[in-house]
Amino acid sequence: MWRMAERPRFLRIAHRGASGHCPENTRAAFLRAIEFGADMVELDCQMTRDGAVVVIHDETLERTTCGRGRVIDRTLKEIQALDAGSWFSPRFAGEEVPTLEDVTALLRSKVGLNLEIKGDDQPGRLEIQCVGTLVSMRFFEQTVFSSFSARRMRKLRELSAEARIAILLDAGQSWADGFALAAELAAEAVHPERSLVKRDLVDAAHERGLDVRVWPVNDLGKMEAFLDMGVDGIFTDYPDRLLGLTARRKGVR
Repeated sequence: MWRMAERPRFLRIAHRGASGHCPENTRAAFLRAIEFGADMVELDCQMTRDGAVVVIHDETLERTTCGRGRVIDRTLKEIQALDAGSWFSPRFAGEEVPTLEDVTALLRSKVGLNLEIKGDDQPGRLEIQCVGTLVSMRFFEQTVFSSFSARRMRKLRELSAEARIAILLDAGQSWADGFALAAELAAEAVHPERSLVKRDLVDAAHERGLDVRVWPVNDLGKMEAFLDMGVDGIFTDYPDRLLGLTARRKGVR
């Protein structure tokens, strides 16, 4: 099992890459996050009709590509033919939806990875594919897995006793339930939505041996406030802002 002493005390995490500057979950966004000096990037994975793992947030294609319909109903070739950049800016026309293999090759030896497994359908193939890809590409130990689906996280733990797991908490969800699932799955962290984060709850997580990494935080004032609460990581669309802030704060690890 991953040991707490081996983890950085604070992680600057680029949410879907540097998604405030580039179209989310694209090669451009991940390269910009690396350029800004992020410690980790967060991305979202789903499966295509023919069993490939692609990096895209929504279950449907409309918001971030020129395509239509569900990801699971399209082949990898069909999805990679889509423009995943023009919706953000004409400068990014032609950006593709990358595969997990593509992004792993890009990130390896540069930054860590937070991989969110999307969907609440039957767990199995997607988790197996993600673990297999990261193990074969020697990036498994540098990856933290998360999902809003407890079933998917249980499946992941079933697949690997060594997997690093973080428990996602959305607005309105219970810290108590998060702590219980974290204990069940031997998770290393909780990842709460920003409106849930209070100093006493950060302290309660630390007492349980859990890191707290809050999402998403783009405002400098809020970043300051969360740093003062002692959080262990911040997910942001603007990693350059967070890097600049933490560089100015001598007390941030």
